[in-house]
Amino acid sequence: MGGSIPPLSTKLHKMAKTVKDYMDAVLKAKNSIPQQTEIILKNNKEAVLNLNRDALFEGENNKGEILGTYKITAFGSGKGFPKFKGTAFNFYDSGNFFKGFDYTFRNNTLSFFSRDSISTTLQDRYGSNIFGLQSEKEKQLNQIIQNDLWDYLRKSL
Repeated sequence: MGGSIPPLSTKLHKMAKTVKDYMDAVLKAKNSIPQQTEIILKNNKEAVLNLNRDALFEGENNKGEILGTYKITAFGSGKGFPKFKGTAFNFYDSGNFFKGFDYTFRNNTLSFFSRDSISTTLQDRYGSNIFGLQSEKEKQLNQIIQNDLWDYLRKSL
């Protein structure tokens, strides 16, 4: 059979050290959640930005309100056309407004904006609520973050 059984005090000492190490790892993981969330957002940037873009393409602000409807039918080619009379604005013309989408993540708060020059005009006309997420889109964002965050925590512990 071989080997001797270590004294109980040695077993407890090793177990206590293991628990302490685990507690340290938990604390370190907890403290790194904001930084890890930022990394997750960067790794999923287009999916995150599309949550706001998609709502605007449907003509809705971050409260789910329709921002306006077309008064006439406009024909054209490409994404966003035709624009039929009575349908919700889709905020897509040249595509520059959507291409200019970006976000900031500070103090655990995510804020959306567009670098396109029309952005200020659109905010003046339709309000700052053109940027941000409806509650359903927030749930989708939380799911993106949560999935990757759980993976990170499992690896950290």
